[in-house]
Amino acid sequence: MFDEHVESIFATLLINGQITAGFNNPSRTVVLMLKSKGYLITPYVNPDIFEPSDLGREVLQCSSWKSYIEKKDLKEKRLIEKEILDLKISRFKYYTLWPALILGVIGGFYSIFNIIKSFAEKPPTKIESTTEQPKSHISSEAKKSENLVRLKESDTIFYLKKKE
Repeated sequence: MFDEHVESIFATLLINGQITAGFNNPSRTVVLMLKSKGYLITPYVNPDIFEPSDLGREVLQCSSWKSYIEKKDLKEKRLIEKEILDLKISRFKYYTLWPALILGVIGGFYSIFNIIKSFAEKPPTKIESTTEQPKSHISSEAKKSENLVRLKESDTIFYLKKKE
């Protein structure tokens, strides 16, 4: 019964933009209740003329009171599901903090140990010769032939026999 009165009130608001609820109007109590919940306002001096507030405009955008209530319930349901998931994530973070912290500390000590160990080892010193190495006078063709793939002796013998 209540939803039917609210539907008719918002239908009138959608058509006229305002609703007049005098003392002899049977839906005056519903209008006053909607005003107390923030769906309607009285912007004029006359307290019997009501217009939709921002919350009332949301109801009008949903096209009906029932669809507004359904969307509101869906929003609340999603909020509850989000809070449950946030709780699960918080528990996961709580229980995985200490193992991750311990592994991080062990890894940090291991890397510090390796750094200290590398500084403790003395690298072998290189003996620099005072004499200069003689420069190579090999031609570039000879260098190219050195880079070529060497043939096996069996390959060359087979090749020579084939030519004969």
